[in-house]
Amino acid sequence: MLRAVFENKEEIGKLDYEDNEQEIVVYFTKVELERVPKEFFYNRTPVYQDRIETYAVSARRQDYVDVLNYAVSEDARKRIFVASGTVCFENIHLPQEAVK
Repeated sequence: MLRAVFENKEEIGKLDYEDNEQEIVVYFTKVELERVPKEFFYNRTPVYQDRIETYAVSARRQDYVDVLNYAVSEDARKRIFVASGTVCFENIHLPQEAVK
């Protein structure tokens, strides 16, 4: 199994995870983001959905870590955790091939 990982390490190293992560966005209300540090909101423009102010949070690590660590809402933490786990599924064949 380790041999397969080492054989694929160059291909794995070429993957650009940041580009893939930008596509996944979850919207939260200010209430759902209660206790998230105020710095989190500095460069974010509110998005209004049905007259409700929401904030877009991407599945990129620098975005979702604050929600996971500080948000009081268990539902908000769960939603961003699930979204972050769906990143890069087009590359799933690499680890699957390694464990064959």
